[in-house]
Amino acid sequence: MNVPDLEKMWSAFVDIPINLDDEIEVDFYCWEKGTYRFVPIKIGMALV
Repeated sequence: MNVPDLEKMWSAFVDIPINLDDEIEVDFYCWEKGTYRFVPIKIGMALV
């Protein structure tokens, strides 16, 4: 994954509904509905 891909995902994420428990309410890329929105992702050797 590269920076332009991350920027595209971040731009799309703004439209994803989040419930009061900070969980996404629809599937988003590889994350399923109900995933905590602050879950870290691994890029290379780093977690972001």
